Amino acid sequence: MKLHPPSMMMMIESAMMKVPHHKTQCYGFTFFVFLTLLNYCQGDVTALNTGNFLNITSGKTVFVKFFAPWCGHCQAMAPAWQELANEYKGNESILIAEVDCTESESTELCTKEGANGFPTIKYGDPDELQNYEGDRDYASLMNFAAELKPPCLPNRLTFCNEVQVAAIEKYLSMSKEDLDFAIMAANSKLEEIEQDYSNEQSRLKKLVDEAGDKSILKQIEIADEQLMGVIRGFVAKKLAEESEGEESDGEEGEGDESEDEETEDGEDPVEEEEEEEYSEGSEDPEGVEEEEEEEE
Repeated sequence: MKLHPPSMMMMIESAMMKVPHHKTQCYGFTFFVFLTLLNYCQGDVTALNTGNFLNITSGKTVFVKFFAPWCGHCQAMAPAWQELANEYKGNESILIAEVDCTESESTELCTKEGANGFPTIKYGDPDELQNYEGDRDYASLMNFAAELKPPCLPNRLTFCNEVQVAAIEKYLSMSKEDLDFAIMAANSKLEEIEQDYSNEQSRLKKLVDEAGDKSILKQIEIADEQLMGVIRGFVAKKLAEESEGEESDGEEGEGDESEDEETEDGEDPVEEEEEEEYSEGSEDPEGVEEEEEEEE
């Protein structure tokens, strides 16, 4: 029965707990040496960097971890990754590896693969690695690695799709001269693309240098100020129009209120005038009746 590193460590810790306290100092050095030998026997995970990446990964499907030694999550998954690497040690098709992104030799590779957070785990074709989004425990990593397929190669057509098989058969049927010509044409096309990219970079840099960053920023600031001026003018005009409308509505409201007050004071102005005329024309109705009786 194979003992994996985590199980071995648990057994060692359990055994050390049973040692009397006064003897732990004596066994401390022995325990340290044992751990050193254990790590040595476990073997190291294949370390990749910018310089050796292409040579070591050539013709293999890769399962690679980008890490930093100070990363807590990286330290937590280190035993599981080490155990996985031991399982696939010597495999001709699948490579379990890791990249220390704190080393200067690996900076370019980590930047190219977009390893901005740690750990970053990728898999697949070395020229087109994919992100691994699964769990980081040993069982999950082992199950995922078991599903990885070897890369498509001329001597391993079993793992190629129909398009890849057709392309390989086409090139294998070509003569050496035709094959050399096809390679030269492909390299020429690649150089042309790289040159166009470089020229475009130079052109953009020249435009920026000629305009100047300060000049461009100044133009943006002027445009912003002009736009804000237009907005402020429009807002001020709208506020003035609304203010004038409120004043006119207020005057009309005051006139209506005064009329209402007059109406309330004298409920019926016409009736008041009739009453006044009546009072002026006939001060004493009884006197009028007496005069009429005397005339008779």
